[in-house]
Amino acid sequence: MPRKKELKGDEYTVLLKYFDGDLKNLDVTKIKDEPIDENIKKIFKKFQKVKDSSEWIFTYPKWTDKQKQDEVNKMFPPGDDDLSSSLNEGSGLGDWADVTADEDTSKSISKKPAAPTKSIQPTEIRYSAEHPKWSDSILFSKDGKFHRISTKKDNTGKWKLSNDELILVWDKWSPETLSTDDEGKTFSDQNNFILTLRSTSKVPAWFKSKPKEKPKEKPKEKYDAKKPYTIETLLKEIDIFKKKKKNKKESEILNELTRINILTKNQFKSLPIDLQNQLQFNVISSFSTTEFTIADDMSRYILSIVDPKTLKSNKLSKLSITDATACIGGNTI
Repeated sequence: MPRKKELKGDEYTVLLKYFDGDLKNLDVTKIKDEPIDENIKKIFKKFQKVKDSSEWIFTYPKWTDKQKQDEVNKMFPPGDDDLSSSLNEGSGLGDWADVTADEDTSKSISKKPAAPTKSIQPTEIRYSAEHPKWSDSILFSKDGKFHRISTKKDNTGKWKLSNDELILVWDKWSPETLSTDDEGKTFSDQNNFILTLRSTSKVPAWFKSKPKEKPKEKPKEKYDAKKPYTIETLLKEIDIFKKKKKNKKESEILNELTRINILTKNQFKSLPIDLQNQLQFNVISSFSTTEFTIADDMSRYILSIVDPKTLKSNKLSKLSITDATACIGGNTI
């Protein structure tokens, strides 16, 4: 008993386009370099081996002439010189959604260069679909709907794009989520469901996911260790850092402020409290200035060498000492 095989929608559409819709005319060498899904080419090679066999009976989808023309239009959008239809020779395949202004191949009569035209975004695009349970093409519309081309009934739904993920919300089946890493030219999931763009070379803007907006970063508080402090302002800043939850950098700042406080208190210890609270200092003075009484000791030592009589008389010397290491009042050694 002969085995029966009904061609799928994609297969029959290719047959209509290149072989007048009849397997008797099939010659796979003629489509070797044509822009056809490789899986269909492989299937046609098998068909060619058995097309004349009495053990096989091939049947085709029951499409009207209009359906045939529409399906060819969808799979092979007009725009190339060789896209004259075997269904309607010379009449063209209609103005399908994938046609863009820069695909027009009509010859210009005028010798003047044609004015630049804006690219027209298609309102529908076709992807070949390799599903673990079926092979077909899916047509995506700008209005957010999609359907399988060969079996539209019960195989429709709505699509959503979010952060490089395509979500197919089937009307009668469970949703499926696929992702892309090439800006929408292909999509795939973990179950080996693969979509490949076929109808146009560029993904239209409406079928591209919007880039994920990066959260606005709060401006980082800049810490200036060289800014001037008084003892009061320094202690307030230390107290603020002690109360807050600190990251590594803030912990380092707190340690540095604490160190400045300890060193400065040592420098100021011989001064009256009122004077201590008026003096300004910073991180540099905290480590580069000696305790204030040491500056007096250094002056007395110099005077003992150059004018010992005045030093012994405890009078004000007529000599002047220019201190180039004074910093904020204490000498730097």
